[in-house]
Amino acid sequence: MAIPIYERQKGFFQRAYEAGETPWPRFRPTPAVAHLARRLRRERGRAWVLDVGCGEGRHMICLAQAGHRAVGVDYEQLALEKARARPDARPASSPPAAGTATSPW
Repeated sequence: MAIPIYERQKGFFQRAYEAGETPWPRFRPTPAVAHLARRLRRERGRAWVLDVGCGEGRHMICLAQAGHRAVGVDYEQLALEKARARPDARPASSPPAAGTATSPW
């Protein structure tokens, strides 16, 4: 049984990606994630990182470019297609996958 709030949220994301207009930055990672990527690399070396809700991949790609094995997951297919099509997505360890945080892996 779907939870109504999640169904509304899913509709919001679908409409945002279809319109190509999101209320968040689409291509540049947040400063906090960019800092985390560098610090994690410096303190832990190359790490596996799961980006849940990766959208168009801005944080997954940042983490991969810092040398981490980054994997993204999102339930919005259009966002995943856009993430896979990004020219800077090549360093990612694997293409982003469809699913949610509760998907059986």
